[in-house]
Amino acid sequence: MSLYQRVVNSTGVNIYSSGFWNFVAGPSRSMCSTDCQDNAVFYENNSKLFSFGVSTINNKNLVLESGPNNSKYAVAVAHASTGAAVKDIFQTAVMAAYLRQSA
Repeated sequence: MSLYQRVVNSTGVNIYSSGFWNFVAGPSRSMCSTDCQDNAVFYENNSKLFSFGVSTINNKNLVLESGPNNSKYAVAVAHASTGAAVKDIFQTAVMAAYLRQSA
């Protein structure tokens, strides 16, 4: 599956309350109760990027970003690091703020 959100080479971006859900996976459209998708959001080489309130269901990682000096991509916010809860059968996760590319 593709990313929900991709912000690259941008300046002065404010993002508030992004909610991304996936409930099905594969050609059979079967119900997905674990990590249906690896990454939700990708931020690369931005300045003055402020992202508040990213929420997902069934994603391995909330935020993927460019590594140091724009090297290999790195996980900035993993689902496991959010203190995620299970709602019904779905793995939920919430990130309050991403400010690593805000300077």
